[in-house]
Amino acid sequence: MGYDASFKRLPVNACFDLKGSESALGEWIGAELLPGFPTETNRCRKADGLSLDHVGPRHWLLQADIDREAELNAALRPYA
Repeated sequence: MGYDASFKRLPVNACFDLKGSESALGEWIGAELLPGFPTETNRCRKADGLSLDHVGPRHWLLQADIDREAELNAALRPYA
């Protein structure tokens, strides 16, 4: 059986895999940077060019345009 499907290449973006409670992440990153936390799994909140996706319990993906990667790296301090 065949399917009528097409693929579209998405633009390259910055993606950060975050794990922890909302309060801990808000303190670590700074709540003013984040677009707000989604209230349900498999939902996202978007603001100011950022998308915060709720993957599962205490698991989030923060996505943004690749041009904001350096700014987010500085805020997230992934190597601290």
